[in-house]
Formats: sequence, C-alpha cells, structure tokens
Amino acid sequence: MVIINQEDCEYAYKCKNAGKRCLVCNDYKQFRPKKSYSSLKSKPKSNGKGLDFEEVVFDKYKSQVLGRTPGSGAFSIKGDIQLIDSMLECKSTKIKKGGKKQITLKKETHDKIEKEAENENMTPFVVYGFKESDGRIDRKNIYFSTKYNYLLNVLSEIKVLREKLDSKNKQIEKLKERLKGGD
Repeated sequence: MVIINQEDCEYAYKCKNAGKRCLVCNDYKQFRPKKSYSSLKSKPKSNGKGLDFEEVVFDKYKSQVLGRTPGSGAFSIKGDIQLIDSMLECKSTKIKKGGKKQITLKKETHDKIEKEAENENMTPFVVYGFKESDGRIDRKNIYFSTKYNYLLNVLSEIKVLREKLDSKNKQIEKLKERLKGGD
C-alpha cells in the first residue's frame, strides 16, 4: 500500500520519516520510530494504557500545545495536555467485538479535569477516541466532551474575536481609501 498523504498513515505521529519519505513508503518500509521528545513536551513513561492516544492528540495540536504532563497529573501540573487556554484529559478504548464503538466517560473524570482546569484558568475538555482491534488508533474519529456552558463560552469568544477582526478590517479599508484619495 502506497501512502501519499501523511494524514492517511496511522503511524505518522510515531515515524521520524513522516512528511519526508511518505511518497516512497510502501507497506511501511520507510517507517522509522521517533527517538525522543523535547523537554516539556516529553513522552511520559508508558503504562500501556492511553499513551498512544495521547501522542495522537498531542501530534494534532502540537503547534498550540504548552506542554504534556509527565505522570498525567500526578504532580503539580494537571491534565494530560495543556493547550494555550484549554486543558485536555485523554481517554481511549478498544473497539468491541462485532465493531461496536463504545466508551464510558464517568462524571468524576469531567469533575476532575474541570477542577484542575479551573485552578489554571483554562477550559476543560475530555478528548476521546477508539483503538482498532489491532491497537491502531482511529485518527479520523477523535471526539471531545465538555459542559455545554464551556462550549457556549468558547463560541462566544470566537464571535467576539470575529467582530473585532471585522471592525479592524473595516478600519484598514477606510485608511487605504484615505491614502488613495490623498495621492
């Protein structure tokens, strides 16, 4: 199988050749594991549970990531991943026999991340996804869960920022017209 688009490869987040050798990769023959991560964004020690899923989420948002949490909240830094203004708790589960996709999110998980995020003035999210029976992560189906009020707050912030941007763009257009008229 030839993979042309890096995002179609389920191993891209683990491969040091991702984006470089994808066009010539056939049946993952160009796969080379990444060796290490940088300081704050370091890879926690594996306990075999959700670290692969955390890596996928980390890879998708790495340009916005402030850091990964070594020990997943066992120390003073909480949450699995901290984005610019959000704290993520990552959960994954294997697809059940017969292809049934089901995950149980306990209220205590939401309560925990909400309390931790509130202490850091961040918005809490539980990010979850599914692993195929062979352990591969379904990278195209990653979901999030949060309280409805948090979603409304985020959407409200987006609306305010769009209105500010529109206002600034109008000011720029007026200034351009003044400059043209002044020639």
